[in-house]
Amino acid sequence: MDKKKVLLISLRSPFLDSDRVYPPLGLLYLATYVGQSGHEVDIEDAFENPQEQIIKDYSDYDVIGVSIMTPQKEQAQKIINQLKNRETDKKQILVAGGPHAQFYTSELEEENWDYIVKGDGEKPLLDIIEGRATERIISSNLTQEEYNKLPVPNRIKFWNFLKKYTHTFGNDKRNATTFLSGKGCPMGCTFCENARTPIRQTPIEKAKKEFDEIQRLGFNAIYIIDDLFTISIDNVKPFAEELKKRDIIYKCNGHAKFMTPEFADLLADTGCVEVGFGVESGSQKILDNVNKQTTVEQCYEFVRLMNEREIRVKSFLMIGLPGETYETIEKTEKFIRESGTDDFQLTIYTPYKGTAIRDNLDKGCKEIDLVVEKEAFAHFRTKGKSESVVRTNALSSEQILQERNRIVEKYKPASHTKSREDPSFFNTSLK
Repeated sequence: MDKKKVLLISLRSPFLDSDRVYPPLGLLYLATYVGQSGHEVDIEDAFENPQEQIIKDYSDYDVIGVSIMTPQKEQAQKIINQLKNRETDKKQILVAGGPHAQFYTSELEEENWDYIVKGDGEKPLLDIIEGRATERIISSNLTQEEYNKLPVPNRIKFWNFLKKYTHTFGNDKRNATTFLSGKGCPMGCTFCENARTPIRQTPIEKAKKEFDEIQRLGFNAIYIIDDLFTISIDNVKPFAEELKKRDIIYKCNGHAKFMTPEFADLLADTGCVEVGFGVESGSQKILDNVNKQTTVEQCYEFVRLMNEREIRVKSFLMIGLPGETYETIEKTEKFIRESGTDDFQLTIYTPYKGTAIRDNLDKGCKEIDLVVEKEAFAHFRTKGKSESVVRTNALSSEQILQERNRIVEKYKPASHTKSREDPSFFNTSLK
């Protein structure tokens, strides 16, 4: 087998206040998996400055893979056009993957990508590199057994790329990185692309190795970024106890349906300092419309349980969901005002393909009180600016946008007003 030079490109996210907070773990998994087969793998930014139009000279690579989120589609188009128009001495193979490839496959088929990977990319990418791929569009979902066999992400090897991402939290501003306790989600929220996707959980023995490497790099705080972590107290306990042994504080995502006093005690006792959770709306009508499977009362109780244990709470909220009215928005504002949440992020719903809402709208379903007025590819824009591409029977897109901006301006949540860049992160060194 010939050793190949492989480049994995990370696209920038200029629609975020800062896209230098959470590193692209998906690319790190891919790079580590491909690298263990003997290929030379690099990870790079497409544009060091998100506004740049010209990419670097990548002519010495055999295979170039680009992971695309839908808000990054224009960057991906620039890359594929420039690479295909450049003359090189070798034929390069260009591969598109990520969520955009999963749900907007037909769009990518019209572009010059050699391969389009839907789902888990590890096995398809290696097949492409080693000449075994026989179809242009490849779908793959790892089983739990296959997921268990994935190597621990090699943060040390790719440190020069990862150190660009700055993140600190905790009272003593600890250097932080991210960790994935698993993939998939059992919930059926109709606004979410990840609803009812196959669950694969990271084995605790693999997690221990990953925690060891994370500490070796000088990190003593972790953000557990997936949706699985706090769905089951039995699953959380071994991870949380390992973090406590290492004096690693952590923050994670939670779910109001599954939170209990016992669960909250475990988080507090093992070093959890912040939990973010998807409230979505303060209106039970809206929660029912999107099959959230939680009650407004559970959301208030979630915040109360965290407040009692001095765990910071960040609430994720949306307006513009099916059935939105001024009355339902007022209930969301009431939650912000009265629940005790420490911070919140308020976005306007964007009906991406791959969600049940969008699928039903595309089928012409008349029972959903939502109209898509134009395509859009970001929940919010740079410096907190937002856009609305939907309307309901009660509210125009302009009114939805006005309400979102009014609430953000009134309550000034930290998530919309503060830069998360922290130059001290760059002092972290390999020990």
